[in-house]
Amino acid sequence: MCRLARLNDSTPKLRINLGDLEATFTMTACRAANLEWIMHSRNLSHHIRPLLDAFLKVSNEDHRGTRLADENHFPPQKPPQNVTLELHIRKLFLDLLKDIPSLAKHSLVSSVPPTVLELEKISISGIIYAREKSLPRDSNIIFRRPGGSSDRVGRIKQIFQSEHVTPGVTFLAVTQHRLVADPIAQGVYRRFGFAGGYLCDHKEDGRQYVIRSTDVISHFARTPLVWEGETLMHALPLNSVCRCCRSPVW
Repeated sequence: MCRLARLNDSTPKLRINLGDLEATFTMTACRAANLEWIMHSRNLSHHIRPLLDAFLKVSNEDHRGTRLADENHFPPQKPPQNVTLELHIRKLFLDLLKDIPSLAKHSLVSSVPPTVLELEKISISGIIYAREKSLPRDSNIIFRRPGGSSDRVGRIKQIFQSEHVTPGVTFLAVTQHRLVADPIAQGVYRRFGFAGGYLCDHKEDGRQYVIRSTDVISHFARTPLVWEGETLMHALPLNSVCRCCRSPVW
């Protein structure tokens, strides 16, 4: 707290006092640091494992953006609409529900109707992601297939929710860019690891997936370039604070 005071009737001087608010911030920061050190100790009992997992989940949250940054909520957008999924998207959606049974409310996945609630965009960890038709730049993503370990480059074609799956789960239909196989061209960027980005075909290769919003890693910056007469694209990941990213396997 800053306070202006007169000392010995002389020229006013600025006196800095540590107020309650500053003391609270300092105490909270110290407590959090000490607690994190204790939680990483190897001498903890295995009974505290659930508490440790919960603590790490909270402490590693991405708090960029607003105070709602850790929630999947509707950012300002056009009203969601009820639409019918195209046949190939519906098949990919049902395949995902079969692979992850906990997503579906009912065991009979094939009975899930093709009608869904389509969204224009979604907020993931405070960052806006949109379908290609709405905001092309915000549709470029680095993602992983559910259960996969490799990072992929793609574009969001559709965002939707279904009342027949676990509430709050949002799905994205994405197309993929194929990684360039030329080791010389790829090596220029891969020597920098994940930070170097990926050299891909300029157009999507036709492979499509339906993923969850939690499978999105980050946006990427799209830069067209020409390599030996062929038009390619460099995808530079735009941040990955809370995810451990590995080299892609295609």
